[in-house]
Amino acid sequence: MRLFGTEMHPVTGLLAAMELFLLGAQLMSWLYFPKDRRGLLYVWLLVLMILYNIFGGFFPDPSLSWIHIKLQMMLAWGSGFAVAAYLPYYFYAAFELKKLKFFAFKGMLFFLALPYFIFFVAEYHLSEDIDFSIRWGLIAPALYGVAFFWYAFKAIGERYRGNLESERLEMYLTYIAVLPWICMIPFGYFRVSQLTEVLTTNTGFLVITAILAARSVRERRQQRDEKDRTIILLKLTAAEIFEANCLKFDITPRERDILQYIKLGMTNKEIGEKLFIAEKTVGNNLQNLHLKTGAKTRTELVNILFTAL
Repeated sequence: MRLFGTEMHPVTGLLAAMELFLLGAQLMSWLYFPKDRRGLLYVWLLVLMILYNIFGGFFPDPSLSWIHIKLQMMLAWGSGFAVAAYLPYYFYAAFELKKLKFFAFKGMLFFLALPYFIFFVAEYHLSEDIDFSIRWGLIAPALYGVAFFWYAFKAIGERYRGNLESERLEMYLTYIAVLPWICMIPFGYFRVSQLTEVLTTNTGFLVITAILAARSVRERRQQRDEKDRTIILLKLTAAEIFEANCLKFDITPRERDILQYIKLGMTNKEIGEKLFIAEKTVGNNLQNLHLKTGAKTRTELVNILFTAL
């Protein structure tokens, strides 16, 4: 069964349409939050996935006389190589997997881009033997894919080690997202059916989409909570902030008195004279305040207790 008499499977067409819809929604979101770098990375992934599904779905088709079969082959294979080349960078940048830096830059250039132009553009253009191009042109990408698979799993494990339960779930989803893309090379070599290929590779894309959506919800919730907290702080008086911080850090009445004079910039001796206590006693209380709050200096101590909450 094919879509409108073309080589495209209906499932491929459905996935491409869904991704076009997602692209529009993501572009609107990115325009609303232009500083969302992860969202922009996802936009480019969407564009490449759409091209991958369209070119891989329609081409090669000998009945399309208006576009040469050579160009069809180059576009079909090129879209797959483009997705494979972008994914290491996407995982490196969007998931902050720094161990993948080589794969995202130099590795992509030497093991994907170069073999594609040598075998699927130059050699295929001259010989018109796609089997030869596939047989030899996928050797370097296959080695690259195995190495990327291994380092990606190590990088994901290190990135999420010891984090919150929600982020551990994200870690497992990231593992699942990586797996389907490893299949692209053997699928190309053995020429599996279009349906098997698009279902497998798009599964990885859908998992990435789920991760991105979960992250966005979590970040929006954090931003909302931070905004609510800021509004509450603005409504509090300086005295209320100080009182709340004293309760938070278990500040004693004597320490509260000392803090009021520290805020005015008085020395330990001056504070002792004001409160009729020894200078050493002021110093001991001040030391306890530093221990309770983690402040390193008097200025930091004042900022923590009088302005922060």
